[in-house]
Amino acid sequence: MLQTNRAGGVFLLTCLLTGPLLCQSFCFRGLISRPRRSSRPSVLSMSQGHEEEPLGLCMRGSLFHFDFRPFRKHLLGFVSNEECPNALVLVGGLTDGFLGLNYAAPLAESAKGCGFSLVQTNLSSSWNQFGVCTLRSDAQELLLLIRHLRRVRKVQKVVLLGHSTGSQDALSVLKLLHELKEVSGKGGAKAVKQLLGLPNEEQSDNFKVCIEDFGVNGVILQAGLSDREAMLGSEGAEKDGFLRLRDQADKLMKEGKPDELLPERLYGAVPITAYRFSSLIGRKTEDDLFSSDLEDDFLEEIVKPVDVPVFVCHGTADEYAPSQEKLREFTGRFLGVLKRKGISCDSLFVEGQVIRLGAHE
Repeated sequence: MLQTNRAGGVFLLTCLLTGPLLCQSFCFRGLISRPRRSSRPSVLSMSQGHEEEPLGLCMRGSLFHFDFRPFRKHLLGFVSNEECPNALVLVGGLTDGFLGLNYAAPLAESAKGCGFSLVQTNLSSSWNQFGVCTLRSDAQELLLLIRHLRRVRKVQKVVLLGHSTGSQDALSVLKLLHELKEVSGKGGAKAVKQLLGLPNEEQSDNFKVCIEDFGVNGVILQAGLSDREAMLGSEGAEKDGFLRLRDQADKLMKEGKPDELLPERLYGAVPITAYRFSSLIGRKTEDDLFSSDLEDDFLEEIVKPVDVPVFVCHGTADEYAPSQEKLREFTGRFLGVLKRKGISCDSLFVEGQVIRLGAHE
């Protein structure tokens, strides 16, 4: 599966660019659904190929908890095709959650043919909650998900597919996993639990540490872009709003109040801390992993923990890209840094959109 230089992206991108993903709309009947974004009066069934009555975007699968008892935060996963021996974990971007991406349903169908289930997550940062979370907290929760998949569901291979800010999450998982490997032999279970944000009380002493339980076999970075460049590249009132929030965040950070909420909400709806907004709009911050102006030496630090195959995918119609020229140049440098490290990697730029359901997707 992950033996060629195209890593986990081989099966995924073959399926992304062919078959049901070329349909303008789709439906997969099942247990979890949300309203369709399209106002078209009917949908095209993937399985039968004919018009049916309007339905929401639906998927069939199993809903499960994956966080550690008894300190449960009610972290949820949703797995489709759970009979498959391997798992493709779809990590969405800001404001995403279950069915947050239009391509989730046909991706599950395509992955099934390659022996992969599709796992979606509801993290503490899902939907409009990302403003009070960090990439670090996302990585902690995703590693608990991976541990669940391997220990409880006996999954053999785990591939992370990060969409948008989910790409930053995927790299953050590898970074935290690298730290876990370093401390597991020294501090044992206590050190691992601390890195994962778990308490060390007696009740959690049955948390068994086996570093293989957190293993990742490859990552796919789809539409991983710079929030800083997207915000500062906006215009008019939108850009004025971002700059105003940046001033508010800078003030609170200087006052030593990184966890305090900004007076205004991001996009008018999302409560966000001074730290998270500073990270999104700042240079060389926790979130700033894909800005086109980052130097190679900084990229070397970003990819230092990476030890698995990496596949990068972009659509040329992505509205959040600084420019196609800058995006291609940055991607080339990013892959160059990985290759010099000996990491198997490749990329693909799809003319127009990766799928017809949205430019950023």
